[in-house]
Amino acid sequence: MTDSQIIETPLKVLETLGSPEYACDWTRGIPEWMNGIGPEHIPALIDLVLQWPAKYLEDPNEPSTWAPVHAWRALGFLKAVEAVGPLLSLYNQLDKIGDDWYLEDSVDMFGLIGPEAIEPLNEYFKDKSNSLYPRAATLEALLSIAKHHPETRDRIVELQVQALSGYEEEDEELNGFIICNLLDLKAVESVELIKKAFEAGRVNRGVVSENSIRDELHVNISPPGGVKSGKNISGGIDDDGDIWTQRSSQTGKSKSSRNKKAKRKQQEKSRKKNRKK
Repeated sequence: MTDSQIIETPLKVLETLGSPEYACDWTRGIPEWMNGIGPEHIPALIDLVLQWPAKYLEDPNEPSTWAPVHAWRALGFLKAVEAVGPLLSLYNQLDKIGDDWYLEDSVDMFGLIGPEAIEPLNEYFKDKSNSLYPRAATLEALLSIAKHHPETRDRIVELQVQALSGYEEEDEELNGFIICNLLDLKAVESVELIKKAFEAGRVNRGVVSENSIRDELHVNISPPGGVKSGKNISGGIDDDGDIWTQRSSQTGKSKSSRNKKAKRKQQEKSRKKNRKK
C-alpha cells in the first residue's frame, strides 16, 4: 500500500455516511467516524471539501455526495488552521449557486478552528467585493469563536463594532445581522452605535428591532412616541427564546435572526432558490 493510499483509507468512510442532519448542533461531540482521522489527513480533507461545488449538484441520495460536508466538519474537529484560506475561498461560489449547507456549517466549523481564524475572517468581511451573506457568515463565525473561546470575546466585540461603524454604507439587513451578534455577545458597550444605526434608518427591523435591544441589553433606545420611521412595530421573545417583531401591516410573527437558525431562515427568504433537503 502506498503512502497516499494509507492517507486516503480512513477518509473512505466519509463516502458512506450519507446526508448529515441539517442545521443541527453537530459540534457537541466528536463522532465515531473521526476515529483514525488525524492531522495527517488535513490536506486530503481540504481537497475533498473543495469538491463540494460540484458535489452539490449531484444526486442527494448518493452517500458519496455528502462526503465534503463531513470533511469540513472533520477539519473543524481537527482545528485545522491551514484550512482557513481554502475554506473561505468557497463562500462566494457557493452563495452564487444558492447553497446553504456550507454557509450554515462554516460558522461552527470556524468556531471550532478557533482564534487563529479571527483575522482571516475579519479580512474577508472587510473586502466588499465579497457577497452579502458570506460576509455576514464570517461575522457570525467570529461570534462562534467567542462562544468556543470566551477569552476572545473582547476582540470579537471590537470587530463587530468596527463592522457596524460602516452602517451608512452597508446593507440594512447586514447591519441587522451585526446587531444580532452584538446582542448575543451582550455587548452593552455598543448601545450608542446601535442607536445611531436605528436612528439613521439603516437597520432592517425584520431582522432585529429596538425592542430586541431592550430585551437583551436592558436598554431602551426607542425615541419618545415610538419608532422614528412611524411604523407600528412591537416585539418580544417567544416560547422558544427567539426574538420576534410584528408590523401592523402584517399578520403573525416574523422571527428575528438573532440566533443562527433564525438568521438562516431570514436569509433563505431572500434567496431565489435553495437546495432541496
